[in-house]
This record gives sequence, structure tokens and C-alpha cells, in this order.
Amino acid sequence: RTSRFGTGLADLAFDIVADADGTLFLTGMTSGPLAAGAPTPFEPQVYTMQVRAGGEIGWRSQLGPRSGQSGETLSLRNGRLAVLFYTNGSFPGGTNNSFDTRGSDDMVVAEYTTGGELRRVSQFYDTSERIFARGIAQVGGDIVVLRDRVYRPSAPFSQVSVDRFAAAP
Repeated sequence: RTSRFGTGLADLAFDIVADADGTLFLTGMTSGPLAAGAPTPFEPQVYTMQVRAGGEIGWRSQLGPRSGQSGETLSLRNGRLAVLFYTNGSFPGGTNNSFDTRGSDDMVVAEYTTGGELRRVSQFYDTSERIFARGIAQVGGDIVVLRDRVYRPSAPFSQVSVDRFAAAP
């Protein structure tokens, strides 16, 4: 069975996870208004969505300030969905360290319930160069993120980090 969705503009999917009942969760980026009531974005925005076992869309979320985003990967555990993505903008409470260029992105983690409630958005901005998001996992009540941090583009130097932080209450 094939399920199709999209906006008529550029829509890409980057990762998919499934729960025990066969419900799917996807992340990617869209150039159109994929979520209900979302405007057409200025730059591509990250989306997260639920596709029920029968193929129908359960919920869709589209996040992002005016600058671009790109969904990368997901983690599903105990009714919590964690999404790892890039931005070259600022989320409320976050600081944009990317200089609004695609070559220097910040990394963001969004936490949802499996019912689609957005619990928290956390923006990582500890380097003024580039962060490469590699993976996300949930361990107990924590979220663990694997990333590479590049500090100097003219003389490449990178460092791998595994960052653990408490999930939203």
C-alpha cells in the first residue's frame, strides 16, 4: 500500500520510525504549507508527521522561523518522539549562531508526544561555524544527540560529541 502526501512544492523525507502498532512518524523538509494553517514558508521548513497504520495522516507539524530548516532523524520511545534537525534561524529562546547561511547551521531538537503535542524546542548554538547532526536516541528520560562540531572552515578541525540532556517534563 502506498500513501502519498505533499504540497505541490519541494517536499523531502529524511527519516521514518514506527511504533509497535505500525503507526509511522516521518521528518523532512517542505517548501509548502504541509501542516494545517501553515503559510508557505520563506525558506524550506522542517516537518514532522504521523501516518497511521491504515495510511491516513494523523497529524502534521511544521516548525521554523523565516530561515530554512531541514529535518534529519527521529527517535521514538515510550510515547515520546524526538526530532533532530538543522536551522539557519532562531527559535524563541534560541540564539542564531549560523549567520543566516546554509553553510553554517545550528542544530535543534524538537520533542513531541506521539499525539502531536510539541513539548519543547532546544537550539544548540555553541559554535559559530557548523554543527553536523548525526543521530538521536532516548535513554531513560534523557535525549542523547550525536554531533560533530567544526570550528574553523579554513583549517578544518572537528570534534565529535555525545550530548545528553533531560527530556521535557
